[in-house]
Amino acid sequence: MSKGKSRETIQVAFWVIFVIVLGCAPSSGKFTTPQPSSLKISPGPSTAPTIVMSPIPSPSGGITPTPSPSPSPSPSSTPRPNVTEAWFTSAPQSVDRLELFNQPQMWEMARGRMKVYQFYGWQLANEELTKVVGVDALRKLKNWKKEVALEVGALKEWDCVGNIALRDIKLFVDNAIANGGAVHHLAMDEPLLAGVEFCKLSEAETTNRTAQFMKDTRAALPGLTLGSIEPYPHFKFSQLATFLNTLVQKGSKPDFFHLDVDRNHPFATKDNLIRDLRKFRDLCQSLGIPFGVILNSHKDSSDQTFFVDSQFWITIVDEAIGAPDRSIFQSWSTKAVPKNLPDSGNGVFSLTKLLVEGFDYLTR
Repeated sequence: MSKGKSRETIQVAFWVIFVIVLGCAPSSGKFTTPQPSSLKISPGPSTAPTIVMSPIPSPSGGITPTPSPSPSPSPSSTPRPNVTEAWFTSAPQSVDRLELFNQPQMWEMARGRMKVYQFYGWQLANEELTKVVGVDALRKLKNWKKEVALEVGALKEWDCVGNIALRDIKLFVDNAIANGGAVHHLAMDEPLLAGVEFCKLSEAETTNRTAQFMKDTRAALPGLTLGSIEPYPHFKFSQLATFLNTLVQKGSKPDFFHLDVDRNHPFATKDNLIRDLRKFRDLCQSLGIPFGVILNSHKDSSDQTFFVDSQFWITIVDEAIGAPDRSIFQSWSTKAVPKNLPDSGNGVFSLTKLLVEGFDYLTR
């Protein structure tokens, strides 16, 4: 489809949904990697269609269909061209996170678009690992030919060097292999933030320690990609640019960089977001680092609120840079929001449906 009036119509639809539904909802911070404690191994037994946004319940209780520029085919389970690489991470306490593996037919469209399933690293140890192994998740992901990523600690308040984190990462990877799976990517959970805010280090010293941690991790686990997640605008573009440039200069170039954007921050106006998203894209392109954006919401009063606000964020990303190299559909809500399944249907506000619709919008 053309990107003129059709794009404008779809964006207007997003804005209408946002204004009618969103209202005010409390925000929640990023799910924090828990302090490790006696982690253990548990051995294991063609043309892109126009996006059609979900109907949104009106305040009166009826259904107000979202306007569409023209009749459009329903999404299919056939994978679309990978203009952007889709990553998926369920909320850690989501009530149906294990049903993703017991009921694969309920997210065939989302799986067709998803390239990488990301666990929180601690989910591959202790009781959580037992649950993952109980649904044979790791083996199924391998059979589905999906790559696995782990979001892991590096520098943390209980370990300002990274020795404990590396020990645990090796355990997580061993556990994945022992239970029929594999790990392909490691995403460091905001080492710059941890070093500066919790360990009370300077940005320069934090960057030095991160660079060394990356060298140690790559030596211990060769063959895995290793990248970083960092918060913006907690750190401004200039600070994160210095962080990335210095890592490159020290021989610890990240294999990817994922941006965690706090849209509740006073600096996060639409103009600032669009300007700086373009700066991040251009910086990462100049360094040869794939650039990803986490597509989610801190508004988690309900599945619907999370879903609609995430849609709104996707339109801003699209307006700024189009499809990023990585589109990360992720929740860390401690309220178990949103549910994961199913990936289609009226009145459904699931994370897999957000992946389907968001991916198709960005790659239309």
